[in-house]
Amino acid sequence: IALLEKASLQGSGEASVWLGDMAMEQKQHKEAMKLYELALTQHDAYMARAAIALGQMHERGLGVVADKERALSFFRLARQLGGEGQVAAVAAETMMEVKTSWRSLVDGVKGVWTYVSSLWG
Repeated sequence: IALLEKASLQGSGEASVWLGDMAMEQKQHKEAMKLYELALTQHDAYMARAAIALGQMHERGLGVVADKERALSFFRLARQLGGEGQVAAVAAETMMEVKTSWRSLVDGVKGVWTYVSSLWG
């Protein structure tokens, strides 16, 4: 871990992401967020991975208040950064949109059911 910390301080986004992942495993969400944010500034191939992790944290409310729009902005950033994170970012963004559409559909069906039930009531 000491070597990862040293590499992170010397500008390695890869090391910062690894340390962020370890912090997430230990449920140290605030520390993970700091490390992923640091990785975004280190301009290497791990920037997209850091953006995806931050998007997931905002989507799930891990260490922050859940914010779907902020999550989407991180997923879109990861997609723009390209590389190996591009496919994962597109998948995460699509899943968020599917969840939102599904919730809207379920809410609509509930509304129709309530209306129909009131007619029979």
